Amino acid sequence: MLIRSLTDQLGKILIESKFDSLTFNSLFPLSNPVFPGGNLGGTLSDFINNADVFIPPGYTSLVGGIFNSCHGSIYNSINNGNITASQAASAFAADFALSSISNCINTGKILSVNSGTTASAIKFSASGIVNHIDRYSSSITNCTNIGTVEGYNQVAGILGFAQDLPGTNVSYCSNFGFIKGNDMVGGILGRQNGPNQWPAITGCINTGIIHGTSNVGCIVGFGIPLIQNCWWDKQMCVW
Repeated sequence: MLIRSLTDQLGKILIESKFDSLTFNSLFPLSNPVFPGGNLGGTLSDFINNADVFIPPGYTSLVGGIFNSCHGSIYNSINNGNITASQAASAFAADFALSSISNCINTGKILSVNSGTTASAIKFSASGIVNHIDRYSSSITNCTNIGTVEGYNQVAGILGFAQDLPGTNVSYCSNFGFIKGNDMVGGILGRQNGPNQWPAITGCINTGIIHGTSNVGCIVGFGIPLIQNCWWDKQMCVW
């Protein structure tokens, strides 16, 4: 295992190489504005997080159980920790750009306690795998959410928000968890934004209960992404 990192004054760990076969088991309460680190072009594999992550209400935060921001690759990893944030909350990464994640599982509860009261607030969302893709195309493949996900807007089992970036794909992902929000709530994707049909959502499954007030969908809450060969039980989507 080789780890090379830089740590700034806020304690952010900037990953530049590779993690293999690491397990975190301790409680990780964040009582000041320090965020989990960012993956800047590296690869994280065979990683298990069992630590809870908590950001107190009132702090601006993009929080993932593994990274706050990812510009690299994550695969064959598991999040078992409960993630609580005042804004964006997700199991693996909040900000996801030029990145890929595959063969990953979330079992923890994801909670965004103040997640946005305005539809345009893309950084106020909650998701089981990745919070938002809004700048560069990325891919999510063969990932599974089992945990409960709760937020206000843009809440989903896999991906909270996606801009219509050509080449972005969500493929062969599954949600079995309970997903609860107010608006734009989906089993796989909460909100797609833009006139084009990206991301492409292919071969995905939802059997979890999806509960919201408006724009609720078993696969997609709001938007017009391309949906291909997906399966869902419409009785599980309630509003």
